[in-house]
Amino acid sequence: MRLLIINTQGLRREGITSTIMESLSSMPRSGMQIDLVVAGKSDDACIGFFENLNCGIKKLPGRKRNTLKYLYSLYLLIKKGKYDIVHVHGSSAILSLEIITAFIGGCRIRIAHCHNTQCTHKIANEILKPFLKLFSTDAFACGNDAGQWLFGKKDFKTIHNGKDLNRYKFNKEIRNKVRSFYDWNDKTVIGHVGNFNYQKNHEFIISIIRELIMQNKSYHLVLIGDGENQQRIKELVEDFGLNNHVEFLGSISNVEEVIQGMDLMVLPSRFEGLPVVAIEWQASGLPCLISDSVTKECKATDLVHFLSLKSGAKEWTKQILEIELPDRDKMKEANKQNLKRAGFDITDISENLKFEYQRLILQNQSKNFL
Repeated sequence: MRLLIINTQGLRREGITSTIMESLSSMPRSGMQIDLVVAGKSDDACIGFFENLNCGIKKLPGRKRNTLKYLYSLYLLIKKGKYDIVHVHGSSAILSLEIITAFIGGCRIRIAHCHNTQCTHKIANEILKPFLKLFSTDAFACGNDAGQWLFGKKDFKTIHNGKDLNRYKFNKEIRNKVRSFYDWNDKTVIGHVGNFNYQKNHEFIISIIRELIMQNKSYHLVLIGDGENQQRIKELVEDFGLNNHVEFLGSISNVEEVIQGMDLMVLPSRFEGLPVVAIEWQASGLPCLISDSVTKECKATDLVHFLSLKSGAKEWTKQILEIELPDRDKMKEANKQNLKRAGFDITDISENLKFEYQRLILQNQSKNFL
């Protein structure tokens, strides 16, 4: 099996890349030649991770800066590579550019995989939707809401964003080490993991911590991630005089350990597909307060609480103060089993994904035979 994977967001530390990393590392890869496209900005650590899995890395011109050159290079890659499957991950119908290119390049199985329920370029998304439906042979989505949003009445298969649940399971020893290392022992730590962009709504998070410390100065906000809005959020923190209460950790490689030291997580996103961070947080036993614009499919345990952004920062603060912090050590096995039953265990997901690849190839061969 020759498989080409394209992440339209680039190979860097973000949700889609994380999902691809998890699925490939857990997938039985015997009999598979897997290549990944790298176009534009990328993360060396992510590329190294895939190379260690013996995946091929195909470097192409930047998707945004040199779109035509990128698409032509992609066409040549697909035509020469004779791939059985081209699997394109993205967050809108703009991924139809890669799907159409795969069609022209002669690939018979073209999978469009949706990871969101909204996008910021709505006009382009609506214009390209018919082309996506016409030229994709198969449709995957991270959840039902994402699939309905992008594919509508076209059949799609749900492939959940999964995680290695054991890696995120609560560990008291790691928690103590993390809290000591970061000097969090006397603090109630509110956490968030996500790139600094419009979707993640960091301004609202800053409003929440501002309200919280008015009532209790032991609250401390920790932000993991980077992105185009990071500097602006740092300036906002300084303007509000919150430097002693907000900590920026940037993009880190040991998220599963650092979140052990936190007490509660917030995700006031304006929109999401199925946020993989919500799975990580539940696996770690962390209560989560999440925007009700996020799909309810991410709730696998009682740790998840939803609240409208329209309620405002004061109501979010009130909810945080009312959430009871659980005995994470006592609940760690139950949390794992609940997430596994809900379909978020990466081993099960990866085996299912490989089965789908094999099924599609056999189905295509049968059509050719007939």
